[in-house]
Amino acid sequence: MECFKEDHMWRCLYRKLQNQKSADLTNDRIQQVDGGFFEKFGSLFREHAEYAATQEQIEKQRVAEAAAQVIPKDEESDNEAEAAPTGEGDADVSLSSDSEIEGEKEQTELIATAFNMEAWLKKQLIYRNIDELYTEILYEILHNVGCDMSYEVGQIALFSYAQDAFKMSNDKHKYLMEVAEQKEAPELLLNVEVIEAKDLKSKDSNGMSDPFVTLYLTSNNAHRYNTSVKTMTLNPVWEEHFALPIADNVNDDTLCLEVWDFDPAESVKEKLGKIFEVKGVRGMRKLVKEIALTATTGQHENELIGRAKIPLSTIPASGMTMWYSLDKKNKVNRQGVLKIRVSYSSKKNSQVAEQEHRHLLRLVLLHELEMSKVAPHWWCGTFSPHGEQLLTQHIAQSGLSPSEVALCQWCVFSGIHQNHPPQLYTVLKSAREADKTPTNEFRA
Repeated sequence: MECFKEDHMWRCLYRKLQNQKSADLTNDRIQQVDGGFFEKFGSLFREHAEYAATQEQIEKQRVAEAAAQVIPKDEESDNEAEAAPTGEGDADVSLSSDSEIEGEKEQTELIATAFNMEAWLKKQLIYRNIDELYTEILYEILHNVGCDMSYEVGQIALFSYAQDAFKMSNDKHKYLMEVAEQKEAPELLLNVEVIEAKDLKSKDSNGMSDPFVTLYLTSNNAHRYNTSVKTMTLNPVWEEHFALPIADNVNDDTLCLEVWDFDPAESVKEKLGKIFEVKGVRGMRKLVKEIALTATTGQHENELIGRAKIPLSTIPASGMTMWYSLDKKNKVNRQGVLKIRVSYSSKKNSQVAEQEHRHLLRLVLLHELEMSKVAPHWWCGTFSPHGEQLLTQHIAQSGLSPSEVALCQWCVFSGIHQNHPPQLYTVLKSAREADKTPTNEFRA
């Protein structure tokens, strides 16, 4: 019997120590969480797992001790006097258990609050990003650039399509429209690549020319750009790039391209030295004219070969590569042809533009799949005129390259393919076109 008393006493002491240790551990953890609630989501979850493991171990030990305390009924009746310490121990255990339950409840509530706060922050961030992207799309519709004849869609129809695709309420649409209208006009650039010219008229006595190209916008004709001079050729190749800032009224502006023959500063003696390079009677007349002009005025002038004018309203938002005829006043026949590539761009950060385009492409694609009710594996890979116009405008006004656009398509199509598989070639097509440049070549 003495043995039992001693064993029971040590058992109670052990339980008290364990409960005190568990309570201290719980208090320390709650204090740590309170000190860095928003910065320690990961630590909080890890501590919760450790706490759960500790509680499980304590529970197992409590069950084992409860089983060991089962005493035969006859011994209990003989030792009523010893029941008082046991009752006191049970009271202590009960108090400790209540403390543990309260601590566990507080910890559970804190974890739930953390989860709810994280979900709320993510939800607010998504809403904010969607609102910003929607405002940007409205802004691009308001400042539409280019002219896509195959996708001619009215502005009101584009607004309605965007509102449906983004699932915007009328009040939210009206508010974000006001925000977009208050923003300043975009800083657009007209990218021009002067590629080559063919069949130019000769302007020198040797039957050749020394051509170079001058390009400018009529809204700012004082700011002109020149290519390099290609000597003694009628079929020059430049492949030179220029970026011209566009004024506010894009559709009212015109790109002017002039091809000139370069005439270097030479003395009369130097010009006479070219007499053996003259070709034909026409070449001789040109040489005599140049010598007379140099002898009388001492000046030299570049001679215009031909010019071409391109209204910006005729350039599609997706850009184009085109041959233009070179004309000259009082000349019936064309003076040659000039090949250029033109496109629009902006000064937007490329990473921001790519991220916006991926989100926009995903929203437009999901909207079109939802509206068309297309069956899996039956999407043809083409968008409606409204969707195509939105995507084209964003590409043009963001300055995305064909490779960047193809990469965005690959990311979006691959992700959506998992839940709504389109035809496989649609996904692979974006990868094949990553390094291709659209040609859209035709002659004017």
